[in-house]
Formats: sequence, C-alpha cells, structure tokens
Amino acid sequence: YFMTTPEDMKCYLEDILRLMEDLPSIYVLFKKKWTKDPRKFLSLGHPDLFHHYERFKNHPRCFNIHELDNPSQMIALSDLTISVPCSTTTYEALGARQKGIWYDANHKFRDIYFDGVAGLVCHGYEELLPRVRSLLFEVSEGAYAAYLDKYVKGRVETYLDGQAITRYRKALIHQTTADRG
Repeated sequence: YFMTTPEDMKCYLEDILRLMEDLPSIYVLFKKKWTKDPRKFLSLGHPDLFHHYERFKNHPRCFNIHELDNPSQMIALSDLTISVPCSTTTYEALGARQKGIWYDANHKFRDIYFDGVAGLVCHGYEELLPRVRSLLFEVSEGAYAAYLDKYVKGRVETYLDGQAITRYRKALIHQTTADRG
C-alpha cells in the first residue's frame, strides 16, 4: 500500500519542474526513489512517469544524484528539502534542523497530523511557490531555527539532533522483532 499514487507523483513532478521555471535561480537535486534505473520500477505498471523522469534527467538545473549512498548526503547539500507527504526525506531534514516541507500536489493530505504545523505541508502549487520563495529567499537561518523550536520540536520530531531516522529504524526493528517473538 502506498499513500502516494502514480497520479500524485505525476503532479508532484510536474510542479517541481514548474517551480524550476518560475524560480530560475534554483537548482534541483533529484533522488530517484525506487531504483537507480527507474525503468525497472516503471515497468511495474507506471510507464507514464518515465517521461517526467527523463525531463528531470535532461534539465540543465536538475541533478540526479542516485550515486549518493544515502539521503543524508543529499539533505546536507540542499537549502530546502521538498518531498511527498509523510516521507522520511523531509522528516530527516527537519530532524537535522534543515529547511524542509512536504508537498501535497493533489490536495489529498489535508488535515493529516503534520498539516497542523504552520508552513510544513503545502497543498497545491498555489501554496508551494510562495512557501519555497519564502524559505529560500526571505527566512534566515535564525528565524528558521526559531520556527523549528516553536512548531516542529516535540511535535514532529522530539530532539532535532540529526538522529531521527536512526531512532525510527531502531523502533521499526524493535517492533518487528517484538511482533515475531
């Protein structure tokens, strides 16, 4: 079961490409989620997405960085992380005190838990563009740190110490082991 459907991904990818058109000074580091070769994933019933991956691959301000071993490296290189709702990439960025948002391209995830945190989930392009502009060009590191302490710490991630994914993985392993035993 996936919360994000291929149609959601199509809209998400189209809007990230649109964001690059509307903000010509930005570059996008694009992590191919499923595999180093998206054809393998897309052959599982999602060939309509391949066109979008090719557009990213051929865009002069987009870098496919599947060569990096882990998303932490990508987050460290980024000024802002944008991912689909509830994905671990934005969660990890926030936990490392980096700018991050979840982007709900199809307006499906209104009223999810994280939607209650001001500015953390953008629904549709009309919310995404101004939030990205604000985070990249207006909000200082100090102001964002204050935002994290006020709205994110204790609500989204307990410590904001860069160890969120490690704790999450340990909890999953512990739960899986407990379920078996």
